[in-house]
Amino acid sequence: MPITNREATFFPYRVPPIAVYILLFLFSVLIFALYGLDLPLHRDNGIYVYSGQRLLLGEIPYQSVFDGKTPMTPFVTAFALYISQPFFDDPLRGMRVVYMIIGIITILLSYPLAQKLFKDKFAAILAPLMMIGLHGYMFQAAIGARPKQLLLIFFVTGLIFLLDKRWLLLGFFAALCAFTWQPSGVLFLGSLLYALLQRKEERLRALSMLILGAAVPTVVIGGYFFLNGAFKEFIQGAFIVHSYLSRADEHELYNIFKMIFLGYPFSSGLILLGLAAFFIYGFIRTIWSGGTRLTDNPYVPLIVIYSLIWIASLLNFQGYSDFYIFLPFTVLGFIILYRAVIEFITDKRLLTGDTALKTFNSVVLLIMCAIPFLNLGFSDIISDHTAIWRGALGEQKKAYSDVMKAALGSYDENTTTVAIAIPELPALLGLRNVNPYVLNDIPGYDAFIASNYSNGFAGWLDEMSARNPDIVIIKTSELGKYSQSAREMLIDWANSRFSYVSANEAIHSEKFRSTDVHTWVRAR
Repeated sequence: MPITNREATFFPYRVPPIAVYILLFLFSVLIFALYGLDLPLHRDNGIYVYSGQRLLLGEIPYQSVFDGKTPMTPFVTAFALYISQPFFDDPLRGMRVVYMIIGIITILLSYPLAQKLFKDKFAAILAPLMMIGLHGYMFQAAIGARPKQLLLIFFVTGLIFLLDKRWLLLGFFAALCAFTWQPSGVLFLGSLLYALLQRKEERLRALSMLILGAAVPTVVIGGYFFLNGAFKEFIQGAFIVHSYLSRADEHELYNIFKMIFLGYPFSSGLILLGLAAFFIYGFIRTIWSGGTRLTDNPYVPLIVIYSLIWIASLLNFQGYSDFYIFLPFTVLGFIILYRAVIEFITDKRLLTGDTALKTFNSVVLLIMCAIPFLNLGFSDIISDHTAIWRGALGEQKKAYSDVMKAALGSYDENTTTVAIAIPELPALLGLRNVNPYVLNDIPGYDAFIASNYSNGFAGWLDEMSARNPDIVIIKTSELGKYSQSAREMLIDWANSRFSYVSANEAIHSEKFRSTDVHTWVRAR
């Protein structure tokens, strides 16, 4: 698509690069401001907020709260909470600002990524604009503390270094990806293959720099857990737990497309077109390089990484946030489509003259800028899965505080809880939860818990009893994936060791999914 020689004609306005970054930054800030800082905290986000809080108090991830992801999110969340403390009465809101900034940086990084690949300034602007229009991504960035949202800043940065063949930094960011969410390790695998394809005189240096870059965070993170006596838990969370877990059989390709429409209501068509365009164009450019050496063809590693992501997704795709790792390729695919349209209308003389082309591009810009507002205005109607509940954070905190007060009369930072399937409660109220195993919506998790105790599942219950918690809070509506015997054992344990208080019907709310929360208190 040789249109770069006509770039000045196609670009509607003459804007210096620094002004492009400033305008994109301000537009991103505006959209995030419309999402606000008061969205309710969801369960998965609560896990990482709580883990970050405990990390600041000296407790180690996986020991404070066990999760099946790699550990970068608790580290980043702890840092966000720490730097927010001097500026925000509620560090949770400050943490969200930090994650929004991470999201904005990721959006801005998509501009040089696209420009490096296409050498087209106007087309490159479409990449960050499309990122801003991806409702599911912006929504989760506004809530904060989620691995798949965090990995994108590392992934996009790594792709930029991949195009520049800066092997040391590429290895470093590829490892950070893998330590944020395991499937994003495909960046390292694709980069490794590309290093092996380099010229003989460059191959050894490329491989050694790539591996050295990846070794730095690997040694630091592994050493941290080893020195703190949590290496076993780290290995279990990052790898072993997944051998116990299972999901109901689903048609993964159908699930991917279903989640695209759930998470990205006004961008779903562009996403599907971008996915197809990148694969077709990237595959053609890979096998037909037009005289470019294989070692200098950027589409070779990109299409390998893209294909590996598809393979991983077709093996196990769960929610719309699993789609985040596709997003850089989606926006690049959209640019491919745009360039194809421009090439077609100019070659066929459907539009002639600078004014007509500038008008066409202005319309494209207006449409891309309108999509985020359509997302915000109609997401409640289009998709319950990503509905915006502005201002619900205060209501959520009050509801959970009322649960504690109704059960205990009063509570403070020394109150200890056993929270099961509701990690957002101790995270929001700043309480210590003596139960690290808060997840329980995946079949097989109860078997994994049992494997860690000589007395099986009962051993876990005995351990929690020994810690003498003040209150037990169980979201029983989330226990459906436990085996029947484990569910019965858990409820029997709560009823026999503690005094039942309430089903807490007053906090049933779809705003923060607080249905069927039951409480027990320590026998006085």
